[in-house]
Amino acid sequence: MNFENLKATLDRYVGIHYPGIDMCVHHKGKEIFRYQTGYSNHEKKTPVDPNALYHIFSCTKPGTCAAALQLLEKGYYRLADPVYEYIPEYKDMVVKVQNPNGSVKYEKPKSPVTVGQLFTMTSGIDYKFEDCIDEVRERTNGKMPTLEVVKAIAKKPLNFHPGERWLYGLNHDVLGGLIEVWSGMKFGDYMQKNIYEPCGMTETSLSINDEKRARLQEMCRVSKGEFSYVPNECEFTFGEDCDYESGGGGAVSSVSDYIKFVDALTNGGVSPETGERILTQRTIDMMRTNNLTDVQ
Repeated sequence: MNFENLKATLDRYVGIHYPGIDMCVHHKGKEIFRYQTGYSNHEKKTPVDPNALYHIFSCTKPGTCAAALQLLEKGYYRLADPVYEYIPEYKDMVVKVQNPNGSVKYEKPKSPVTVGQLFTMTSGIDYKFEDCIDEVRERTNGKMPTLEVVKAIAKKPLNFHPGERWLYGLNHDVLGGLIEVWSGMKFGDYMQKNIYEPCGMTETSLSINDEKRARLQEMCRVSKGEFSYVPNECEFTFGEDCDYESGGGGAVSSVSDYIKFVDALTNGGVSPETGERILTQRTIDMMRTNNLTDVQ
C-alpha cells in the first residue's frame, strides 16, 4: 500500500496548523503505517519523538465509556437509571431557563438525568469546570477526590431539561465517578485493571510519575501560524498532590499505546495484543450506533 500522498499531506500541515505530527495506522491489529514529521518543539527544532507521551484529553472519553459499559454488561445498572440512585447529589438539580426578555429563571427538571444521557451528552451538563472545582479544592485541601468533584458538578445548573438536546459537557467525568461507585475501586485503578492492562497498554494512565513526566510532550498553542509552548499543566492536571482523575480528559498516553485500545474496539472487543476481551460484540455495535434523535 502506498502512503506517499498521505505523507505529503501531513508534511504540508507542519508549520501551519501543527508543529509536528505522529500518525499510526493499524489494519486488523497490525501496523501498516507510522510516520513522524515536524517538531515536538518548533522553537528548538526538536524532532517528533515516537516514544513521547501526550495529554490525550478527550481521547480519554472512549476508554471511560468502555469501562462503564463493562459494568453495564455485568448488570450494575441500566441506562435508564437516574444518576441520583448512585450519587444522591444529582436528585436536586435545577435547569437554567432564559426568558424571552433575557432574564433567567431556574426550574426543576422535567425528568432526572439518566446514566444513558451521560453517555450521549444529552443531560444538560456543560463543560465549565470553574463553577465547581474551587470549592472542592478548598474543602479537601487540594486533594480533590474524583467522586467529590463529580458530586460538585451536580450543583451546576443544567442548560436544558435532560434529553431535550445535545451539549458537549462533563458527562464522562460523571461516568468516572459512577465507575467508582459501581466498582468500589478508584477510577484510575479500575481503568488500569480492566481496560489498559487487558489491551496490553503499558504507558497509558490517569496519573503521572516522574518517569512519565520527563517524556511528556510540551503543549503548544497555535495562532495565525505562530507557535507558543505552555507548561504541562492544564485543566485536567490539577497538581501533583491532587487525586482527581478526569474521565473526560485526564489520561496520558503514547501513539503506539493508545492504538492498542482502538485495535480492541475495532476487533469486536478483543485485544489483538493480548487476546483478552474487554467488551462484547453487542456492546461494540451499540457504541457504533447513533443514539441521538433528530431533535437532539
